[in-house]
Amino acid sequence: MIALAYATNGVAATILPGGRTTHSRFGIPLQADEIAMTNMSKQGGRAKLIRQEKLIIWDEAPMAKRHIIETVDRSFRDIMDSDIPFGGKVMVFGGDFHQVLPVVPKSTCAEMVNTSLVRSYLWPLMEKIQLSTNMRARADTKQMTVQQTQHSNPEETLIREIFPVLQENYRSADYITEHAILASRNELVDNLNEMLIGKFPGATKTYISFDSAEDDTNNYYQEEYLNTLTPNGLPPHSAKRKCPNHAAEKSRPLKWIMQWESLNL
Repeated sequence: MIALAYATNGVAATILPGGRTTHSRFGIPLQADEIAMTNMSKQGGRAKLIRQEKLIIWDEAPMAKRHIIETVDRSFRDIMDSDIPFGGKVMVFGGDFHQVLPVVPKSTCAEMVNTSLVRSYLWPLMEKIQLSTNMRARADTKQMTVQQTQHSNPEETLIREIFPVLQENYRSADYITEHAILASRNELVDNLNEMLIGKFPGATKTYISFDSAEDDTNNYYQEEYLNTLTPNGLPPHSAKRKCPNHAAEKSRPLKWIMQWESLNL
């Protein structure tokens, strides 16, 4: 039996064995709507794999807009020549609706909820199973506790606990990707990254971005001001060259390109 797991976002996909994002695997368009279809060909290799799959697991499904999941449903029906939801494939959607809903820029709470899976025509057809016990935390409770003292730096303590043998494994892609510190704000992430990079051996070289404003003939936006901005999806103004950088070919992986390539940066 062929059973494969995918995830809505790249972070969750890296945790899965051979993980891929759903956009990458199914060829979901970036702007999915009520009539959208994936770019999978019925005669292509991806369609052949879907016909062979008996079970498909979709992790972090609540993060996906309902139009995305409905697009996959329509494409599966077309590939399987069936009017049954998802062409008769057994689909397991996992996730927590209390965590992250679909991101809709400049939307109200009601508009955001309206794009979620619970508003889809597929939702009433799904069997809901609620998990009540965190099995991983129960079996590994010691590692889930970070010891904190009154006089210690909490960020330093966190890095030391999560990356206990960083000096020996800083070049290991597996070690770096298997450990992560989550933060609620981008500035906290940047601060933790800077502290973590500082612990890598070797001399530090700092590179800065070149920022300019288009159609700014009056020079209203000085370069110094632009350097202070960090828009969503863009890295900080300065980058330190010291650590291994992992380029993930998650969006368009080719047969001759490895999913993870460790670059010594």
